[in-house]
Amino acid sequence: MLIRGQCHCGNIAFTLAWEPDPASIPARVCSCSFCVKHGGVWTSTPDGALTVRVNDAALVHRYAFGTKTAEFHVCARCGVVPVATSRIDGRVYAVVNVNAFEAVEASLLQRMPASFEGEGEGTRLERRQRNWIARVEYPVGGADPGAVVRQLIAAINRGDWAGVAALLHPGFRRYSSAAGGAGVEDAAAFLRFLQQERVTYPDAREDILDLFSDGPKIAARHSFSGTQLGALGAHAPTGRRVQSVYIALYEVRDGLVAACWAEWDNLADLAQLAQRVDQGDK
Repeated sequence: MLIRGQCHCGNIAFTLAWEPDPASIPARVCSCSFCVKHGGVWTSTPDGALTVRVNDAALVHRYAFGTKTAEFHVCARCGVVPVATSRIDGRVYAVVNVNAFEAVEASLLQRMPASFEGEGEGTRLERRQRNWIARVEYPVGGADPGAVVRQLIAAINRGDWAGVAALLHPGFRRYSSAAGGAGVEDAAAFLRFLQQERVTYPDAREDILDLFSDGPKIAARHSFSGTQLGALGAHAPTGRRVQSVYIALYEVRDGLVAACWAEWDNLADLAQLAQRVDQGDK
């Protein structure tokens, strides 16, 4: 389930990939004075992936109090607090405010009172490491389009499909005629393509060789490498490596990848595998 939320004016927005789809979403109604005054009702999933987008970083105030181990991200324009973060051992953990959700059925929210009065600092940090969202992308100073594309490629290399989904715009489309077929994919089809690619090439890796940006438009030259240990369409596994270069164009909208045009020499890749098999048989 992909959950979207934002402050009232939209300056701070987030996408939370929650997998598998929840039967209910725990909503902790915090009793501390700050949360009471700001409508703080928090949720998190340790296996989720959170991407935060900020339009104007100058209008985001980070407020900390008490033990000062957490920061509440307050929009200075509208006053809403959609996200809170805690940096622990060099890693950022986060919770999101269910009151900032967009288009989530209220019946899914399981509200319950929560009080952490008297909790020691060490115990508090351990609880956050167990329960808060551990995969957090929060570009400092707003979402640079080039950085968003790099985050997407990094998530693909990790096989982090929830992280990939969190970086795709709701209207995402991928265009390519390299492998035949319809040539247009939505986000779900793109994820299936990546997952099947990982079955075919378990050690698949992409690297960005060059990246050029013009506002929200990005042009990139990628390298791809992988060992074919799974079927490639009708082609049986060869155990051989493929190394190729491809060109991709991206459009980033609202801090998320909205479109991708990717083309590569598919016949050259197939010939490369066949050639290596022939050489190996000699």
